[in-house]
Amino acid sequence: LAEYEGGIIFEVWYSPTAYARENREAYLEFINHFNNDVPVLRAADREAEKAFVLDTWIPALYDRERFDNFIRMFIAEITGVLYRYEDFSKFLEPYKKTT
Repeated sequence: LAEYEGGIIFEVWYSPTAYARENREAYLEFINHFNNDVPVLRAADREAEKAFVLDTWIPALYDRERFDNFIRMFIAEITGVLYRYEDFSKFLEPYKKTT
């Protein structure tokens, strides 16, 4: 979670696999395909952190029902991505922080 431009950014981090690092063009195509198909989330490669990040933004105006709906949609999108993209595990794995 991070405050940004009057709202909150939610992020989920993954690490690119060895396959993704060795096949950069295919990995970037995967990211572009992802961004075209998943409207609620934005996908980005953060090369400096050696990470793939999914994020989304909501306004900082809190309403319990709207926030609950947002969280449900956020989780559903991430879960849906895991099922829709069979290449997901070829390109990404749980985040491993590098030093």
